[in-house]
Amino acid sequence: EKDYEHEVVLVDFANGKCENIESLPIPRFIPMQSIPDDFQNLDSVLAAIALIPEADERPKNEWPWIEIKIALDAPITGLRDTIAESLKNKAIRLIRLNIQRNYEDAVTQIKLPGSELRDLKPVDIFSQCYKDSFGELPDSDWMNAFQELLDSSEGSE
Repeated sequence: EKDYEHEVVLVDFANGKCENIESLPIPRFIPMQSIPDDFQNLDSVLAAIALIPEADERPKNEWPWIEIKIALDAPITGLRDTIAESLKNKAIRLIRLNIQRNYEDAVTQIKLPGSELRDLKPVDIFSQCYKDSFGELPDSDWMNAFQELLDSSEGSE
């Protein structure tokens, strides 16, 4: 959208025939930006956000629109909250959080040798999927979030 040139087409008719077709560009009054220009890791994105000017006296509807591009090598808990916090008091309006995932999604086959389906616990399956995808066991934030999800789903049955 930010690189798309909006236009109106003016068509002149005379005696029932098209005489002229003219493309008239529509100026963009509120700029759209990407920060950064290409996908970067979270630390680089947060550094770029820190350079955005603080909120000023202009009305918010005059602040530029911004797309934030983040490349992730692994999932990050609370990513949206981290970005929202970094944008507080900045003279921009977030239009899009564009995330490029540079990792494989969880595998479809769980590798828990010697286990019968009835013996498997959801937390073990989650841990193994995470390890298969990212090469390490999930940290306590991920385990707590999964346990909270599990508890809420069991409470709704």
